[in-house]
Amino acid sequence: MKFYDACCAKGCSIKFEFSGPRTPQQNGKVERKFQTFYGRIRAVLNHAGFENGERSGIWAECARTITFLSNITASKTKEKCPYHLLFGSKPKLPSSLRIFGEIGVVTTKDNVQGKLKNRGTACNFVGYSVDHAYDVYRMFNPNTKGIIHSRDMVWLGKSYENWMISNAPSKEEYDDDDDDDDDYIQTIATINQDADNQESIQIIQDKDQSIKSKVYRQLKQLESSFDPEASKIVKDIELGRDIILDQANIALFSGNIVEPTTFDQAWNHADLKDQDNWSTQSRKS
Repeated sequence: MKFYDACCAKGCSIKFEFSGPRTPQQNGKVERKFQTFYGRIRAVLNHAGFENGERSGIWAECARTITFLSNITASKTKEKCPYHLLFGSKPKLPSSLRIFGEIGVVTTKDNVQGKLKNRGTACNFVGYSVDHAYDVYRMFNPNTKGIIHSRDMVWLGKSYENWMISNAPSKEEYDDDDDDDDDYIQTIATINQDADNQESIQIIQDKDQSIKSKVYRQLKQLESSFDPEASKIVKDIELGRDIILDQANIALFSGNIVEPTTFDQAWNHADLKDQDNWSTQSRKS
């Protein structure tokens, strides 16, 4: 009733009609007005391109802007707008009406700014600052979720939806990123495979070198005028040439084996059976 008393005290030409409790059917004009009002809100939010998650924080600003535009708009039945009919004077209108959700770059007013820092922030137009000068706009900052009152801005002429689409990465960029990721994964796999191959090669080389050293020692022991094949292979090894294990086997097992001539040769013989026999004979002698 405070609003009713205030209107009566100021002499406002407002007619109040009260309905019964919980009987909305007696308040048909207001209910119809609410449905039209919410229909406009949904239409404006749809045109701006705000999704469901973003509407919950912006719908109140949308309702405020729609109410302001409704109060300054004249109808076919009345030549004057509701604001003029209520206050008896024309409203102060902004220099230019903007579309709800339009993107504008608001000038940054920080005292200290970096040389490479942007001088503006992209914000959404959500309404007009009624308590400020007529050309001050209410801008919604999507980064801070706050309202900025400003008149220093550059309009981009894009809705929120179009601006998001134009700033979103294209499908080709996503494909390039995927290709880069695939190339990176393939490169890592190749590096790992090369590392495994290098390690395997190193193990084979070490093992082969060990075998060559052992064969060389055995061939050195067999080197004599009675086994020219062994002498030739030993000479090749001394010259730094590679040998094949099969050739070493031929040199070891295909020719006549010469009996050891010294104690060390008999004691360190490769054949364990002959080594044991010669060791036994050496002890008897």
